[in-house]
Formats: sequence, C-alpha cells, structure tokens
Amino acid sequence: MSNQYRPIPSHVIVIGGLALILIAFYQQQQRNVPVEVQKYFEGELKLVLGIQMAKSPEERDRLITQLEAMPIEIYPFFHRWLIVQKISPFECWTDAGYDPSQSEIPRDIQLLAATYYGMNDIGNGGYDQFFSNSTGVFAPEMVEWLERADMKQSAEGMRRAMALFGSPFPRSQEERRKVLDRLRKETGESSYTFPIEKEEEKRISWEEEVKIFEKNADRWLQEKYGITKLRQKWNDPKE
Repeated sequence: MSNQYRPIPSHVIVIGGLALILIAFYQQQQRNVPVEVQKYFEGELKLVLGIQMAKSPEERDRLITQLEAMPIEIYPFFHRWLIVQKISPFECWTDAGYDPSQSEIPRDIQLLAATYYGMNDIGNGGYDQFFSNSTGVFAPEMVEWLERADMKQSAEGMRRAMALFGSPFPRSQEERRKVLDRLRKETGESSYTFPIEKEEEKRISWEEEVKIFEKNADRWLQEKYGITKLRQKWNDPKE
C-alpha cells in the first residue's frame, strides 16, 4: 500500500467546509454559547476537520500530533483512527449488494466503518432516517459486526427492523423508501416508528448503546490489529 499523500475526497471537503462555516458562526456568537459547546468547536472537532482538509502532509502530521496529545472527549479512539487513516470503503456497497473486493481495506474494518456511520444515522433520526438514507444499505453487515462485538441485542434489533422490508433485504435505497412510504401511510406517521425502537427505549438509552459500541470498537481494533496509535496501519506489525 502506498504511503503517498492523498487529498481527502471532494464530498468530505464539502461536508468539512460546511462545518467550518458553523465554526465561524460559533466564533461570532462565542459569548452566547455554553462552555460545553465551546469545547466542542475549539477542541477535537477543529483538529479533526483540520486533519481532513489539510493541504499538505506536513500540516496533516502536525495536526495528528496535536490530536494524539488531546484527551478523548468527543471522538473515541477508533473514530479518530478511521479519520486519520482515511477509512471510507463505501464504494463496496451498491444497490447490487456488498462487494468487499472493491476496497483494499480489510473486510472487517470496512464493516466497522459502516456500522459506525449507520449507528450515527440511527442516532440522528431513528431507523426511519437510517433506512431512508443511503446508509441503510449497510444493515446486513452491521448485524454481522454487532454480533462479532458481542452486542447481540443490538444485532437482533437491527435484524428485526430489516425484517419489515422482506427477504431478501433490499439494498436499493429506492425500494426501501417505497416500503417506508407504505408503513407511514398505514400508521399515519410522517416518520415511521419501528416497533423495536419502542422496545429499546425501555431497555437502554441510545446514548448508552453508543457508549457500549464505542468501547467495543476500541477494544476490537486493539485486539484484532494491535492498533493503539493513530498512525498505525492495519498491516503494521503488532507492537
């Protein structure tokens, strides 16, 4: 694998640019925001965006060093690592299914990245948003990774949510949206509430679920690949 510096993809630059606009707005309104929000914009987020949008290897390396020295408050270690290593194997998922051979990244790391992005989408807007968005294509592989991380209840919840779409599970975003439109009409909801969501609310909060996932992801990355530092690659010898 080449160590040549590769600029961040254009779609990430667009997202990062929007985030930088938010940072600029925050700076103008700094006196009116809570301390917690100030920490968010001034600390890890600013460094993470800087790493993603660095214009040279030297700038990127300097920012990574700063991030390594910063205590983890927002981004868990595995997420920092995914960003630093530019792990975005999403070309492996299409309407035709999942083909891990489309990326040089190991299959299980592909699944880790997909599960993280999928869980973020669920956290932002529930299963309705997740299955409506392109991230819904990750669902079968998320089940696999969650089971591997011993998050069996979470895996079962995803499996039950997928069941509403029939078998085989539709990888096509358009097909999933058709099913969701029907479910919304049947219930009169603008955003369909999956039965499993009501059950999970009684069992565990989403914040707790995410914390469990993050802890397991950090542990798995270390045990599977021996990765304890942001600059380590999956194929580096274990220390």
